[in-house]
Amino acid sequence: MTVQCCKCKRCREDDDWSAPAETLLHDGVSHTYCPTCADTSFIELFSDQASRVTAREAVFLRDYLDVIDLSA
Repeated sequence: MTVQCCKCKRCREDDDWSAPAETLLHDGVSHTYCPTCADTSFIELFSDQASRVTAREAVFLRDYLDVIDLSA
């Protein structure tokens, strides 16, 4: 079975990732991330999720501060 990176299209042969295959001659192709694309993709994913959490917390804090009376 051929294992191909779903992002850069390089193929894994044993533990080595080679240049993208123009055509795959095998019927069985499995997709995953090569180590380089996995690192990049996970950083992008976690950064995006962290931004959303921060935005959600900011909205919550803004709404909370509107409810309480800070002049007391």
